Amino acid sequence: MTATACRTCGAEILLRTAERTHGLCMPCRKQEVRDDVGGTPFGQHFDRGFRDPDLGSDSYRSCWLSAKLTLAGPMWGTRETGSVESLFAGDERFPGVRDPESLKGWCLEVLRKLRACVEQHRAASPVEEADRRAIEAKATELEELVRLWHAFYVARHSSGHAAGGSAPEPK
Repeated sequence: MTATACRTCGAEILLRTAERTHGLCMPCRKQEVRDDVGGTPFGQHFDRGFRDPDLGSDSYRSCWLSAKLTLAGPMWGTRETGSVESLFAGDERFPGVRDPESLKGWCLEVLRKLRACVEQHRAASPVEEADRRAIEAKATELEELVRLWHAFYVARHSSGHAAGGSAPEPK
């Protein structure tokens, strides 16, 4: 068992790890991927997209939370690791998802259901109307995030990045 030093922090790592991570320990590799993904339009939009809207009532809160928590998994996986490959292997939490196109469709369907949920509840006050508009704006923002995710994923997989869409080899 031969070891080497992480090229970023100097921690001792196995040569096998260094070969897989371009000379980085796992914490440094994860941070590199996170920084790489965070610099893309998808990563930048993600950091804004899942912030809760400022709601003045509880009328639409359950609609929002349901959609947010449903979408957060696949989007978070990409934001943190650059990958969602495991979803394409028949994960029962994501029925019908088998490739990037079907995941995009699945996500957009979640947002269609969010809009339908909001439409079912008629605003009974100016505060609720403001909340309804805020949720509609978040739905539009998340639709853009889904499109940016898809573009990110397709670009990563067509540009020769390793399976899983991880960060490119450092220079």
